[in-house]
Amino acid sequence: SIDDVNYVMGKGYFQLKNYGKAEEHAQLVGAKSTKYMNARYLLGIALYSQKKNKQAAGTLADLRAWMQSKSKSDKNISSLIALNIARIYFNMGDFQTAFTEYQRIGKDHPVWVQGLIEQGWTQVMLDDNSGAIGNMHSLHSPYFKAVYKPESYVVRSIGYLNICQYADAYKALHRMEQEYIPWLQKVDQYTQA
Repeated sequence: SIDDVNYVMGKGYFQLKNYGKAEEHAQLVGAKSTKYMNARYLLGIALYSQKKNKQAAGTLADLRAWMQSKSKSDKNISSLIALNIARIYFNMGDFQTAFTEYQRIGKDHPVWVQGLIEQGWTQVMLDDNSGAIGNMHSLHSPYFKAVYKPESYVVRSIGYLNICQYADAYKALHRMEQEYIPWLQKVDQYTQA
């Protein structure tokens, strides 16, 4: 039960933004614990929160390898590992590795849409503007109508600007305004009430 206590303490410290203590407690959870996988993930994001990028990426990659070696399947943690490794490599300027990691996010995971938008930024940085535009165009289909995704219009517009399609960039920004200004007005009304 000490492993459970350390895991809960680590989560608590993480929520309090005391990432050093979160790291300390997450490291104390043993490999035989049922909380080990979650604790290693917590350790990875605690390291990332302390800007220990290489150590965080290594910890998360090691967790992925451990999960594969032990045949531990957890779609949630697998997608979160991919998302965070991708973000780490993006911040370090290794856009190709980030792109590969973004593609590992499960399409049925709640962070997939955000991951696809971030992948679009990665594609822009890799000068794959057409790929970024295409991915954002997919998000603008009627299937994703209920999903909040204003940033996708920005990625799409920048992609168009980079390939000198100025009219298409304007249309994408105009569509964003049409779709999201009413939301902004409703939020303003709510906050003033």
